[in-house]
Amino acid sequence: MDEAGFKEYIYSSVKEAAKKEIVVKDIAAKEGLDNLTDEDKEAFAQANGTSKDTLVSLYGEDTVKEQVLQDKVLRFLASNADNEAENPAKLSEREVTVTETSDRPGVFPRRNNRS
Repeated sequence: MDEAGFKEYIYSSVKEAAKKEIVVKDIAAKEGLDNLTDEDKEAFAQANGTSKDTLVSLYGEDTVKEQVLQDKVLRFLASNADNEAENPAKLSEREVTVTETSDRPGVFPRRNNRS
């Protein structure tokens, strides 16, 4: 990979990470999940085989908060998602339209899913 390719890769990675962080924070705020407690952090740490204090000492408070918030939001989304395997009628009722195309091979167009 040349320097220009590397810079594009880094830019793309940072851009995607920023989008993800914005979406997670927005969902957390709208759903009232953004108030993290020590219990949330400790539960996250234990689920990952360590303690809150160990995580904070290794990664810092801000990084731990970001990871705990992301985990909390993903768990919320999973618990509130429609399970299409259990209810296939929901899938057939949904209208799926392509909203963008991609000229880059291997990159799929984004879809606009409307329920």
